[in-house]
Amino acid sequence: MISLLIETFVKAFVLLILVYVVARGEADYDFRKVAMVTAGIVLGCVVIEGLLFSRIGLFVLLPMAAFIVFMVMKFCWVRFWKSLLIIRSGRMAGGPKQAPHQGHLGGKRWRTRRHSQ
Repeated sequence: MISLLIETFVKAFVLLILVYVVARGEADYDFRKVAMVTAGIVLGCVVIEGLLFSRIGLFVLLPMAAFIVFMVMKFCWVRFWKSLLIIRSGRMAGGPKQAPHQGHLGGKRWRTRRHSQ
């Protein structure tokens, strides 16, 4: 529970920095607001992934990206193109680089054994 809170605050701080750098003149980058937006983004992405991953697979990243763009536009007062730039920058700055769902393997890759003679 504590690690989830710490992770949310770290993500909120990264989003705050990105919003400040990209849309300094027009955005609302109050840390309390950005922390709540980040918590909403995390919760919404978990729900989207849980509902849609079994149906559309890795294409679940598209509704998740659209949801993140909507949240940044609506609550941080950032324009569309700048919010796209923010989520792209966030992806490059440390966002998830693998598929969001690791399946039942727990993130481990299974290798086939080669039979040696």
